[in-house]
Amino acid sequence: MDNVQYLNIKVNILTIDVEDWFHILNANIPDINKWDELPSIVTEGVLKILDILDEYENKATFFVLGWIAKKYPFLIKEIYERGHEIASHGYNHKKLYLMSRKEIVKDIKIGKEILENIIGEKVVGYRAPGFSAKGYIELLNVLIDLRFIYDANAFPVKREAGVNTTFEQYPLIY
Repeated sequence: MDNVQYLNIKVNILTIDVEDWFHILNANIPDINKWDELPSIVTEGVLKILDILDEYENKATFFVLGWIAKKYPFLIKEIYERGHEIASHGYNHKKLYLMSRKEIVKDIKIGKEILENIIGEKVVGYRAPGFSAKGYIELLNVLIDLRFIYDANAFPVKREAGVNTTFEQYPLIY
């Protein structure tokens, strides 16, 4: 037991992806160049969630899209100051299996840097948009290189945007 090492990270069973309505995968998403022109509902929605969490004295991990953080840094500060973990959801909410390794590294790195600059602390967790990691071991190597401590992409259920086809669509009942 002397070799056991524990990570000093917050552990939450509730996670929330911070993205806007126009980031929905498998929909007719407008090009990223048009996102600034679209009406946003993310601030109002996140603030309501924060108030509910405060009311019930619960904490969560918020997987924040870098694009959102860049546009609404005050919102990320608010999440953080209320005691929640800030984790990365990449930058532009594009399916990883549609990107090259170089694009994946750039997307994850930029998202992480934006978040760290806002909260002044290392961001240690990552979740891909739509659990869309196809080359999972390769993704883990990227995350290790970028100094992430954990990955939140294991999702043992079929999903529209995910690439995990070996699981059932619904939980098994024994």
